[in-house]
Amino acid sequence: MFILCQYGFLGAMELELKGGVNNMAWQPEKTTAAGNFEPFMFINGKLSLRGEISRAWAFNFNIERENLFQNTVDFRLNTISDYFGFEFGVFTGITDSFGAPDMGILGSMEVIWPGVLFISIGGSSSIGTDFTFTGDNFRESAEAKLGFWLPFAIPVLSAGTKSYTENTDSHSIRNNLIRYQLSVEFFGKTSPVTLQVDGGYQTLSRVYLGKTDAADELSSFFAGLDFQFSVSKYLRFIIGGEMPFLLTAAAPLTLSNETPLMYKAYGGFIINFF
Repeated sequence: MFILCQYGFLGAMELELKGGVNNMAWQPEKTTAAGNFEPFMFINGKLSLRGEISRAWAFNFNIERENLFQNTVDFRLNTISDYFGFEFGVFTGITDSFGAPDMGILGSMEVIWPGVLFISIGGSSSIGTDFTFTGDNFRESAEAKLGFWLPFAIPVLSAGTKSYTENTDSHSIRNNLIRYQLSVEFFGKTSPVTLQVDGGYQTLSRVYLGKTDAADELSSFFAGLDFQFSVSKYLRFIIGGEMPFLLTAAAPLTLSNETPLMYKAYGGFIINFF
């Protein structure tokens, strides 16, 4: 792809690589409800390759590791006009135990009022879990966004949910994350710096599937920052983080005074190829 880009078959390309940690995650060995919440330090990472196929079409290839879906690889095609945008693609998910992968589809649609506002909805879902060559784990997500263009900022309201059901010989567990978020990205047309401020409310839950479907649930408000700085038109650095606060646990789960401080932190860079 880099060779094709050099000879002009593709337009501009962008490579993004970032990684970090997030300890608002369940202990992997926790398979029953109740007890005291003990955060698990999960290593996150993402590699994205984005590029233009033509004036109308672009592609996005991602390899990601995160605390809910574990490991996913996806490929997306997207197109955007003055008033509409569409994205669709496929993904495969792999557990940390490297069992049989599950596969699925994803997509989104965006309606744009140029210079004023935009609305988007999207989601993903596993398919073919009954096939012999795929795993029987199930992933699904959905998100809706409403954004506005202001002279020096873009505020975005969003609501999203993720759900991952993992089935093993010994247990079946469904992990859920629901987030309501307000993000404001500040920028300047000639400034090399962009700053995004995030805040909202989230609920992380784990359902132990069986006769009783017992569940653990942890809720919190959160605040975060994403800072990006361009050192040239080819290189951009990223650093950011997020911290939950005012945590509450629904019975039978409990929080103790010794519960460690929870946070998410990451860093990385973006390289542009022209």
